[in-house]
Amino acid sequence: MTTPTDADEARTEVAVQNLVHRCAELMDLGEAEAAAALFDGATLIVEHDGVSETHDGAAAVLTGHLLPTMVGSRSAPRSKHIVTNLAVTVRADGATAEARSYLTVLQAPTAGAMLQPVRCGRQLDELARVGDAWRFRSRRIIVDLDHGQEGAGHG
Repeated sequence: MTTPTDADEARTEVAVQNLVHRCAELMDLGEAEAAAALFDGATLIVEHDGVSETHDGAAAVLTGHLLPTMVGSRSAPRSKHIVTNLAVTVRADGATAEARSYLTVLQAPTAGAMLQPVRCGRQLDELARVGDAWRFRSRRIIVDLDHGQEGAGHG
């Protein structure tokens, strides 16, 4: 086994960052199936007010978390997932990594309404290289602040 170089680690960090941001982008585009597919073989855990929900695999992530939280129509969702403070740690093996980030969800509850923050939290991701691609192994979303609306687009 070869040791990853600094260039390898930098490429890995960019690939992991792109995956984390792609998930948010797909949600905002209304492409819930594509967002869920990023969790094929992975586990999503959402913690909110002392309650933890676990969704294993793409189908469970889609039906148990993503679809129930989408606001607006699937073709024109009214949410924006803002990912900030993204930090990536590549493990020594070069085949696994961890990403930590903040997530702020903005939502317009109805067409023409002002965009407003509805949820803030943290995402803790475990990722693995599968072939030439990076995949989620798990994501833990810890909801820190919530506007208190059901279906607030908190994916």
